[in-house]
Amino acid sequence: MKIYLFTFSYPFGDSELFVHNEVNFLVSQGVHLTIIPFKTESKKRKLPNQVHLDLSMSQALLVSSESKGYPLLFSLKSIIKSLVQNPLSGISGIRNNIGFAHHGRIIKNWAKRNLKGDEVLYTYWFDRITFGLATYLESCNAQVIITRAHRYDIYEDRRKHSYIPFRAFTLKKLSAVFCVSSHGQRYIVEKYGFEEKVFKSFLGTTDRGVSKGVKDGILRIVSCSRIIPLKRVCLIAESIKQFSQDYPNLTLEWHHFGDGKLKKSIKSIIDRVPKNLKVYLNGMVSNDQLLNFYRNHYISLFVNLSSSEGLPVSIMESMSFGIPVVATDVGGVAEIVDAESGVLLSANPTIEEVKRGFTFILANEKLRGSARSKWSKKFLDIHNYASFYQKIKEISR
Repeated sequence: MKIYLFTFSYPFGDSELFVHNEVNFLVSQGVHLTIIPFKTESKKRKLPNQVHLDLSMSQALLVSSESKGYPLLFSLKSIIKSLVQNPLSGISGIRNNIGFAHHGRIIKNWAKRNLKGDEVLYTYWFDRITFGLATYLESCNAQVIITRAHRYDIYEDRRKHSYIPFRAFTLKKLSAVFCVSSHGQRYIVEKYGFEEKVFKSFLGTTDRGVSKGVKDGILRIVSCSRIIPLKRVCLIAESIKQFSQDYPNLTLEWHHFGDGKLKKSIKSIIDRVPKNLKVYLNGMVSNDQLLNFYRNHYISLFVNLSSSEGLPVSIMESMSFGIPVVATDVGGVAEIVDAESGVLLSANPTIEEVKRGFTFILANEKLRGSARSKWSKKFLDIHNYASFYQKIKEISR
């Protein structure tokens, strides 16, 4: 089978870390895989030797972005159609439509020049690339186009203008949409229909064994995300700070992995913390460094207080090491965090609620084993990717 995998930037940059395991699995199945990123960056990750990297689409998009202004006339038909279906007010909304339509036109023209018609076209995000390929499909009805859908490319109410351009049109043209959670699957079906082509397909993580860390009397709390408003890392910081004040006889450490524009706010919160709390803002690290930390330390719990999620790979990774989780009930989080694997908080928890979650996990050591057990049953990568690949083969027949 020949698959063209369209990513945002993978294998460039530090994002889309979770794509790599899937790439390795597809190669192991003998897939002829070509990766086509939307954009490139200076840092490039090593790919398996069998994988071909095609930069022609990103180069076409780059040339276009260097032109001044939005090329309104070239995309006028698509823009008018979208504005009729989703009337917007405000210049930024119109610019969003124009940019979406323009990128779609470039991708359509690229596809006409570069695709032969015997490839499975697989977009990792249900966004502009998917729309562009859907417009190409109008002149090539035999082509198979599938997409994954995560969070920002599913939940329109979380977008600035509460909609995503050309959604109904794109869904009509696609062969299948694979949502990373049942919650996302229901959202799309309830809003647009197409139940026969919208599926749930969990991502997964590799089994790297359980933590080798020995319980040493230190309560280690770990979080891993960008430090942006969506992730509510400030709430994590305040909760841990107050928790350490409530229990002065405990020795605590908070380790956060990730960086972002609110880092100064976090530093101001932790500027003065109780003596029994040490804070480590580790910044951006490689995935291997993060997983080695999980493997070599006894970690009491993992915390995620995001206001919106798909189904976080960061939670899968922590649970694979037997680390229980405190997380907010948003998106598909309830499909991985429950009484078996940790504590599920309300979507907008108070600090008191977060602290109660910490206390519950510390009092229930058995959660460590059951968290790993739940992960191995539902989020082991080789099982989930095998099911996903089997579905692709069925669709492609």
